Amino acid sequence: MKLPSVAVKRMTGAPSLSYDFSGYNEYCIFNKLSENSTYGYNFFPYGYLFRYPKWGTINSLGFRSGYELSDIKAIRREIFLVEFYGGSTGFDILVSDHETIAARIEKLLNENATELGINRPVVVLNLSQPGNVILNHILNFTLYGYALDPDIIISHGGFNDFLSGMVSDHALLRDHAITYQDTMESWARFLHQSKHTIPLDNADESNKCFMPVDMKSYPPLVVNAYAERLAQFKTYADSVNATFVSGLQSCLYSKQSISAEETKFTKSYQQYYKKPYMAIRSCFDLASEVLTSGDKYGVHIDIHKYFYSLKSMDTHFGDNHHLLPKGTEEAALCYYKGIHKALSQQ
Repeated sequence: MKLPSVAVKRMTGAPSLSYDFSGYNEYCIFNKLSENSTYGYNFFPYGYLFRYPKWGTINSLGFRSGYELSDIKAIRREIFLVEFYGGSTGFDILVSDHETIAARIEKLLNENATELGINRPVVVLNLSQPGNVILNHILNFTLYGYALDPDIIISHGGFNDFLSGMVSDHALLRDHAITYQDTMESWARFLHQSKHTIPLDNADESNKCFMPVDMKSYPPLVVNAYAERLAQFKTYADSVNATFVSGLQSCLYSKQSISAEETKFTKSYQQYYKKPYMAIRSCFDLASEVLTSGDKYGVHIDIHKYFYSLKSMDTHFGDNHHLLPKGTEEAALCYYKGIHKALSQQ
């Protein structure tokens, strides 16, 4: 997904990191097979991984963490483990390692551990991957998180599911609550050498054949599919006796009043997704209503609603949904308050 120039400048201007790709490539066969790439998707038998250290410290699987999963397993009984799942807004592509939502939650929990009744060091393991939707959260939990027996599971999402849901295959979304990244259609066509056309054929804005993608499904169906999968994730968390926290993330449209810098992002984003962008606010507002009903979504944190009242003079976003440091600070505080309340009731 194309980012505006301001966001691109922030990403490429990040501190250069010394990263040993030779060691990374030797970790597993799929890292080795993608060794000619230092950016982007790393094909994996179950979903995909993401290899790009420029955005921050990554481990051998491409997660934004200084911990290998084997490190966590080795010290598991000595720590209080929080697993954090999300997309690029959970990976936090526009901020430094210590400014991510996950890192800020870890700091807040450790600073207030005694008050929270936690008698071990808190580690927040960031298992987010750019582009991930809720089904990817569940898949990452199945592959990596389940075996670590977490104390708390946080699913931070919304934007990817809503945008992707509106352009995913309608029958798959309607009948099976399956949302996927539209690039998967490109992969399928390439692998099968198909001649069928797909919407992404006309995504190049510089081409005379450019055509904005049409919406295949509308907000009510998209939000219901997201909610269904979120409830499913909660049942998985229950199976390992983990406290489940569902976070409806914020986006630029969450704020009632935006800063002058943020105003630029309302017009500078990729025009290919113009139609679903026009409906994204409706998705967030509807989800804000749906996810507060009952307890089947666990401890629900409505960051979207919280951001509505933030001051317009502060710039919280670096594009239309990725957060800058002031934004991650606010989001982490939302999670901390929700976790504090949940633990105090146990």
